[in-house]
Amino acid sequence: MFTRLFFWPEKMLFGWKEELQKTRRPIASHFPMEVVAAAGKKRKGQEPLGIGNGVSESSLDLISRLPDEVLGTVISLLPTKAGARTQILSRRWRPLWRAAPLNLGVDSDLSGQERKRIIFVPKILSDHPGPARRFALPGIRLRDRYARIDGWLRSRALTGLREIEFRYEIENSQLPYPLPPSALRFAPTLCVADFGNCDFPREMAPLLKFPCLKQLTLYKVIVLEDALHSLLCGCPVLESLLLYDNFGFGRLRINSPTLRSIGISVSCFGERVENHTKLQYLIVEDAPCLERLLSLSPYNGPATIRVVRAPKLEILGLRSNDITRLDLGTTVFQVPAGFSSSILSYILDLYLLVTNFCASDSCPENDCPKLDNLDAHCKGFGPWLLWA
Repeated sequence: MFTRLFFWPEKMLFGWKEELQKTRRPIASHFPMEVVAAAGKKRKGQEPLGIGNGVSESSLDLISRLPDEVLGTVISLLPTKAGARTQILSRRWRPLWRAAPLNLGVDSDLSGQERKRIIFVPKILSDHPGPARRFALPGIRLRDRYARIDGWLRSRALTGLREIEFRYEIENSQLPYPLPPSALRFAPTLCVADFGNCDFPREMAPLLKFPCLKQLTLYKVIVLEDALHSLLCGCPVLESLLLYDNFGFGRLRINSPTLRSIGISVSCFGERVENHTKLQYLIVEDAPCLERLLSLSPYNGPATIRVVRAPKLEILGLRSNDITRLDLGTTVFQVPAGFSSSILSYILDLYLLVTNFCASDSCPENDCPKLDNLDAHCKGFGPWLLWA
């Protein structure tokens, strides 16, 4: 029986992704050496820190006393300019950037002009011996650069990559935007993967194994149903799955012993495909660790959601106008004919309110409505089920 009921404002529910992005600010990339050298030139008349003030340099520089491994980790987490400029701090710091795991973000922090970013990337990859921690390529325009991008992804500097973000900027919706197979060569080491605005290679999906992948995001990706299921089957430790406005599959079945959070949005626009197929049925067959099932949009979602087994499910954030049926175990919540789909949320709100009241000390045992049948069907979905 549900013992507690929470109501979350829609702003809180649908703003969760933006707040997450604030806390996980993308790590920027690194400038080529000529940029670092220019940044390292001293201004005329400038004295080194601590000299002329009666304070010794060694008394101020406590960070440099840390082990190389610790400093390397710090550098790999710094934004672009800060990470590159550590090479000019002192002789102690000069070799650390090349020894630290590469964190390369091909974004506006590298340069405000895409033309310059395209020039900088191969210089950075040739200057850093690897391994790499993160490679982010958000919103690059494909044009005639497919071979060049593929070459970047095959660089030895990206060996051991743990995080990848790869998204095209769509310029012509009538053209294909294939995901380079080389972007998937990091499958054995990836922990975080974010693919967007691309066509996922169907023939490679059954062969892919992601033994370390914990977070997977697909953003406006064209991926066929069998390829998506094969991809998920190859992620034995996956914890977070975000599916945002993808096409190519109408039904998704979830069977995962580790998945804790699912976020879903279904686009009503298929600008890149003529006869697009969008998600209509989401079936959670067996997800023993699932805690959150969220809608990423208040307007679009799969028409039917069925949860067969999710004993730890606590948060249902499904205020989406397209959702017309929700199955929790053997209990069915369905929009009556002739009613707006938004009424589904109020039906479940009322059910949860009554069942939670019946479970509280405020409800006299003899006067409590007999909802045992409904409640029995919904047992095992977490003690704090939330419908927001």
